[in-house]
Amino acid sequence: MDESGDVAKYQQYFERFAVDGQLDKQGFRSVLQCLEIDPPQRVVDDMFAEHDKDESSQLSQDEFYEWIKDRLKSKSEMRDSLMQSLDILFPGTDRVPIDDLLAKLSELGETFDETEAAYARMTLEEFDSNNDGAIDKSELMNCFYSDEMPQEENPETVE
Repeated sequence: MDESGDVAKYQQYFERFAVDGQLDKQGFRSVLQCLEIDPPQRVVDDMFAEHDKDESSQLSQDEFYEWIKDRLKSKSEMRDSLMQSLDILFPGTDRVPIDDLLAKLSELGETFDETEAAYARMTLEEFDSNNDGAIDKSELMNCFYSDEMPQEENPETVE
């Protein structure tokens, strides 16, 4: 999804949960849940406080927009870092065989028990859209942005 699509989606969620143009902490948590982000309450509190510049215990539309900009910037930086890491780990290729990727993770100290290894393989295979046994950069981007799949029309707030 492009940045303008992200902003429109986030704005839609703001409007759904805001009261009188302000988003309280529970409304902010509801927005996060719509985005399939469910951090511990302490993290929600920290994110909310960081963007509640006027300390009103409410996020204005401008304060919420600053959170959106920070989130999009973070995602972009993370994506760029991931791509650079792949270029370093697997130079000169745009596709990495799943077995090689799992082996490299093990080599770098990532330990998988049998269940975790099977789950990691299954997850990577799900994103191997052309079923060639490798993950290419476009498939990796699909994996990276998998949290942007269409959401329910009327998500419920979870207490």
